Amino acid sequence: MESKYEEHMTRSGEVKATGYYSMSGGAQSEWFGKGAEAQGLAGAVTAEDMVRALSGQVRHTGEDISTRGGQAAETRRMGEELTIAAPKSVSIMSVEDPRIVQAHQNAVRAAMRYVEQEMVHARIGKGGGKGNDFSESLTAGLYTHEDARDSSTGQVAPHLHTHAIISNMTQRADGKWVGMKLDWGHNNEKKMTADTVYKAELARQVKALGYQIEKGKGANFEIAGISREQIEYFSPRSQDIKNEIGGERGEVSAKERQAAQNKTKGNKSTLNQIDQLYAWRHEFREQNMDLHAIHDAAVMREATGIPVAQITAEDALKSAIRHLSERDSVFSEQSLKAEALSAGLGDVSPEAIDGAIKSRAGGLVYAGKAEGLHDRQFTTKSALYREAEILHRAKDGQGKSEAVVPEQSVVLEVSISTAEKEYQNGTTDQPDESARDASHIEDFTDITAHGLQELRSERLAGNGQRQNSDLLPGAESAGERPLESLRLESAQAAGNPRVAQIIAEREQKQGFTFGGGQRAAIELALTSTDRYMGIVGYAGAGKTTSMAVIADEYKKAGYEVIGVAPTTKAASELTSAGCDDVRTLASVNLQKIDPDKAGQPKLYIMDEAGMVSAKDLDAFLKKADAEGARILFVGDPRQLHAVEAGTPLAQMLEKGVIKFATIDEIQRQKDPKLREIARSFAKGDAVRGVELAKTYMREVTVPKGEDKSVALANAAAGEYLSLTPDARQQTLVLAATNATRQAINGKVREGLRAEGSIGVSEVTVTALDKLDLTRESATRAEHYVSKGKDNSLVLVQFNADVKDKETGEVSAAKDSQWSVTSTGGGKLTLRALDDPKKQIIVDPAKARMSAYTSRDMLLSVGDQIVFRQNDTERGIINGTQGRVVGVDEKTGKAIILTATGQQVAIDPRRREVIDYSYARTVHSSQGATVEQVIVVGEAAKVATAESAYVACSREKNGLTVITDNIEKLCKAWGKFADKQSALDASKMQAPESLDELQTARWAASRDLGREGDLAEKRALEVEPGQEREGEPEPEHAAYQFSSEPEAEMQLGE
Repeated sequence: MESKYEEHMTRSGEVKATGYYSMSGGAQSEWFGKGAEAQGLAGAVTAEDMVRALSGQVRHTGEDISTRGGQAAETRRMGEELTIAAPKSVSIMSVEDPRIVQAHQNAVRAAMRYVEQEMVHARIGKGGGKGNDFSESLTAGLYTHEDARDSSTGQVAPHLHTHAIISNMTQRADGKWVGMKLDWGHNNEKKMTADTVYKAELARQVKALGYQIEKGKGANFEIAGISREQIEYFSPRSQDIKNEIGGERGEVSAKERQAAQNKTKGNKSTLNQIDQLYAWRHEFREQNMDLHAIHDAAVMREATGIPVAQITAEDALKSAIRHLSERDSVFSEQSLKAEALSAGLGDVSPEAIDGAIKSRAGGLVYAGKAEGLHDRQFTTKSALYREAEILHRAKDGQGKSEAVVPEQSVVLEVSISTAEKEYQNGTTDQPDESARDASHIEDFTDITAHGLQELRSERLAGNGQRQNSDLLPGAESAGERPLESLRLESAQAAGNPRVAQIIAEREQKQGFTFGGGQRAAIELALTSTDRYMGIVGYAGAGKTTSMAVIADEYKKAGYEVIGVAPTTKAASELTSAGCDDVRTLASVNLQKIDPDKAGQPKLYIMDEAGMVSAKDLDAFLKKADAEGARILFVGDPRQLHAVEAGTPLAQMLEKGVIKFATIDEIQRQKDPKLREIARSFAKGDAVRGVELAKTYMREVTVPKGEDKSVALANAAAGEYLSLTPDARQQTLVLAATNATRQAINGKVREGLRAEGSIGVSEVTVTALDKLDLTRESATRAEHYVSKGKDNSLVLVQFNADVKDKETGEVSAAKDSQWSVTSTGGGKLTLRALDDPKKQIIVDPAKARMSAYTSRDMLLSVGDQIVFRQNDTERGIINGTQGRVVGVDEKTGKAIILTATGQQVAIDPRRREVIDYSYARTVHSSQGATVEQVIVVGEAAKVATAESAYVACSREKNGLTVITDNIEKLCKAWGKFADKQSALDASKMQAPESLDELQTARWAASRDLGREGDLAEKRALEVEPGQEREGEPEPEHAAYQFSSEPEAEMQLGE
């Protein structure tokens, strides 16, 4: 073998000697995989066999696959390298306990089995044109090391890790040896699941050795008894990488992390194994670490019998299902497996979770192929039956009410329209017949498309003859045409004479005419005998004006009209629609039925119905049915959906269970070009919308080494600051994520301070950001840790009094704020913010509270802020804007003048859920109207056609889109999110009758269990003394599963 095979080069440019992975290099090694077994490769890895495998030579047949497909032996990809490393506390304890090294190796084998079964594949045909063969054949050499490279300080720390060198060869199902590929999964899901498999199996093995573990985020954990400070001390390489990056690892891309790792790599230890162990033990003593005590306690616990785990694989899987199904009706098997292993950390094995999935525990239902090359997806019986009941109730409401304006045979005396006169005089062509009827009222008798994105555009915009439904002759908006020219046409467009008269009278009173879609919406609401109706209103199409007429007529008919919306801000907008009362959907669902109003008919007008989840709409329909109430759903299913699972409005429209009218005359945009962008997205033609929006896009060059989010924030802030102060007040800066929003806010504020637009004096307050928890994850203590990059403090605020069980005394008052000091033992140890000496321990599965992370926020006179949470005592609603009008540096207080004229004091002793309001997220901007918009477009997972539609339809006159990559952004914005329904994905038939559905739902719900079941079981196995006030939860476990494609190996000189 030529000497050039003795070393190889990674794509990142690092040259590695093959000897580094050999026994002479100090590494324990072994062959792994069915491919290695087929070649007779077993036991320790020799350099000769590894070189042969990397060079593409099949050992037992002698065939050389290195030049297949026209490749040159010198340039072909030799393989992949995965680095699997233990948490730092595990590495430290391995110095004292060699059993831990064996546990690590067992966990590595579990992870590599997953890689072999789920990730290894071969392409069939050129470029995989004929598919992919996942034949589970892997040839890999595993090399285990116990030390890290030295750091900038010369320190060599314990670092238990394994290098998996995977040869670029696999044996297909037909027996042929070919090149190998690794499937990282959709959005790297498989890579992350492989990481979770390793950590979950390691936690189980370490726990079986008698050690107690402290759970962190996800599947991260550390061995109990080793403090965070001690972990940091023995992580010098991690600190070197942070220094090279200039921040946390999560702030940069995988490629930049890999480059930083390569650049900061030192040398391996020059000490022999015995001397290195002695040196480490000396350091342990210097750090006052009694590892012998931790080890002896573990041995004693193992000898006396470790308590039998209460958590089973089914328990863990059901917890994972409850967590995932809260946000998505359909989820991938990989995300399910990873979440289940994290939920059962330390107690369940990957094989047991696989078995629970195969047995369909928790009511799992197979839902077809997931995104990616080779993945499956699931839904649940609970989600499926809930969707079916929503559709059943909506359909069952057809013909169950009396029309507010019944059908009449009286013909309104209207001779002919202005357009018909012109036609008879020979001055115009024959008028459009579509203007004669309520063509915007939809009928779904022949809908067969999958998803609202594929509905024929003419069915959402009017009938097939109406090609330009929102622009009438002369390219004028219907709302802008003279009153006289449309009054008679308004009467004719309504089939019901009384409705025509109502419309004509309202037009005369308000001084402008309704568009065709508005007239159709009014007629549908007033003449329908269905209990449930819908209005699909394009962004900026004037839905509120139509709702005002509908509300007025229903009130005249004796109805109580209640406006409902998913948020307080959206509900407040309904006051202009003339509702008797406006409420949030949550408050309506919680409100008991008033027996005093049992006989009064009721109409709910639900605005922003497209943002309502299946869970909330299910409860709302049940309440409406019990009250005998009617509902008018108003929304746009192509705008942003609910955060929680389901798109029930879109589903009801697709299935044809409610009739609806479309208001498609967009009036917000004054510039026809901008209006056409909004119209294209509204009609489902995202590709055309993106193409039209390109004119308004500006690409920012990201300097080498700079984070792209920083460059985008600088550009957006510069664009905003270039405006006049008056123009800024009518400009929205929109970002896809809160992280980008906060970065823009920071840059804008720097600019405002530099130009003197905000005061010099400032005070520091503590701002809170809500911790993103599902109802299931909120019941588990390990989730009450910061998910940010700054390891910020987690706080909780109680939503109800907490009383002592024995005395009945209040131990924590409603609205009191507490810091989380420990998450050990499945409980939260809390310290009162207003009295640091006061501590309590609470069970998160039983306490009613909200959780937040905290950060310092500077306020000066002139700063613009937004309140991000409802505060009923002070009369503040989520989304209220304000301006700082006073600060007192002595007391630390700030005075905010809200947009409604209210003055609010910010006290530094109390943490507030506030932020700067210079930039907002796209999601929070839905429903807003401003003069111009500056959009920061990031081609990331959150970039979809829905977000593009909302972002590009807020403005009246000006649009600027700033991005780092126009091509990638256009690709992301050109696709609507595929938020699948359980019914469509599973293709499963639900029971037909309501009684059968409810029985099936009850059984499915009982099978899945309720939020907190896992936490309650976990509490049963807590050992005495385990609940201790210990160190703060680790920011992250000191591990690395480095499998970026940049680590692919190549031959090189």
